[in-house]
Amino acid sequence: MNFPITFKLFEMSYPKLGSLWRVGIRVPYLLLGIFFCGVAVAGDTVYVSRFWHDHQPIYWPDWNSNGTESNRVQYAWDSIILKNGQTYGTSAGHPDNDLSGIFGLSDRVGSYQSVPRNSLANITGAGGYAMSYSGSLIDNVRSLGGANQLGYGSGWNSGNKEARGWKTPSGSSRMEMVGFTYHHS
Repeated sequence: MNFPITFKLFEMSYPKLGSLWRVGIRVPYLLLGIFFCGVAVAGDTVYVSRFWHDHQPIYWPDWNSNGTESNRVQYAWDSIILKNGQTYGTSAGHPDNDLSGIFGLSDRVGSYQSVPRNSLANITGAGGYAMSYSGSLIDNVRSLGGANQLGYGSGWNSGNKEARGWKTPSGSSRMEMVGFTYHHS
């Protein structure tokens, strides 16, 4: 049985973003995408564009003592505020990572907020993105946005919400959010 399938690949020029995967013509990714999308029947067109993968872990999984929410782990903004007073054994200043440097990089600030929406706006027709955004990153960015720190604001997820409502000519969403575990295990 022969199933003729037409593949259309949208290649756009974007700033180099660490969280952006180029699908390109990498056969394993293409085959994996076909597998998860289902088997295409004769004459169907499979559109392939981009897969965004955004993730940052909880860097210091100690109980939060910043503010009133003390029954959870520390998110990025909590750890930034509490870092100098936290010790591990005899070593002070934890988490050891520079969270302001990690979350404050312009490509991450953009990628975690508005760049996916803005990039998708430059593709016409049926092109779209699949995007994964870990639960730990959501909590980290929400904490930074709630404090208006490092370039994040309270509307940090409004671009993704808007883009999820955009439809292809056939009525499919042009931005699909792909779920995976909170800590990216």
